[in-house]
Amino acid sequence: GRHPGESLLILGCGLGTDAVHYAQTGTDVAAAAAPGEYPHVVRDNFARHGLPANFVNVDGPRLPFADGSFDVVTWNALYD
Repeated sequence: GRHPGESLLILGCGLGTDAVHYAQTGTDVAAAAAPGEYPHVVRDNFARHGLPANFVNVDGPRLPFADGSFDVVTWNALYD
């Protein structure tokens, strides 16, 4: 419940558990993942909870968002 009404970009989503918690408390979530990070798992997790999110595939060093698009950005570097 730390960012209700704000927009969040989450990178390195893992299973999407943190992203789901943000979405459940009213945060507008965008989840960005590379194909090797199993983005379908995050999509399935959101679907299971009936939550909306913007899912973006990242393929390269640049993110497909304009500067200032998000209030909060998190990065799960668990595997790096």
